[in-house]
Amino acid sequence: KDFTKAIELDPDYLDAYYLRGTVYQYIGEHQNAVENFTNTLRLDPKFAKAYYNRGLSYKYLNDYSSAIKDFNKAIELNPDYTLAYSNRGSTYGMIEDYSSAIRDCTKAIKLDPNYVDAYFHRGISYYRIEDYSSAIRDYTKVIELDPNYADAYNERGLSYRRSNNSSSAIRDYTKAIKLDPNHANAYNNRAGAYTLQGNYKLATKDARKACSLGNCSILKVMIQYKLLR
Repeated sequence: KDFTKAIELDPDYLDAYYLRGTVYQYIGEHQNAVENFTNTLRLDPKFAKAYYNRGLSYKYLNDYSSAIKDFNKAIELNPDYTLAYSNRGSTYGMIEDYSSAIRDCTKAIKLDPNYVDAYFHRGISYYRIEDYSSAIRDYTKVIELDPNYADAYNERGLSYRRSNNSSSAIRDYTKAIKLDPNHANAYNNRAGAYTLQGNYKLATKDARKACSLGNCSILKVMIQYKLLR
């Protein structure tokens, strides 16, 4: 309300538009955020953070081409903009341009060797191109930097499973569940790993738990092939 009042008093109050945009972004009202960042850029076309944040909101709105354009502009204005490289990388991953995703995340890591999300998103892209050893290495780095990153354990588990290492996969899914007891994908993935081991009783338990949390994919397969125990 204060920012809105300030804009009413001065329609060219750049900081008020920018800060109101960040508030809208924080509460998930991304279309409103985009409008405010656009007004910010109308007043200052060289405001790198406004391009970055508008790109971020476009990303959350699934407008990936607009997001990439804004991240491009932010990087053009600030060639060492670590967050822009990382988020452009994750956006490239969403449109399945994995080589560009890996390139951008690698650049972000070069700028900040402890940037957790860049390792995580690069790991996802390595997984998608079936480079499981590189994916495992990146997820391991994420866990080293943030031992409570449940999704990193879950994703590393997927890479272990694809590498035919079910026991390590189960260990990682179990850790993800310990960190986040409502992690539906971790229960679902552990059910899949137990199924591969022929442990249908534990698989059934996990599949039912995953389904109760919203992921019924393995349960449906187990019902189809009569594997429930």
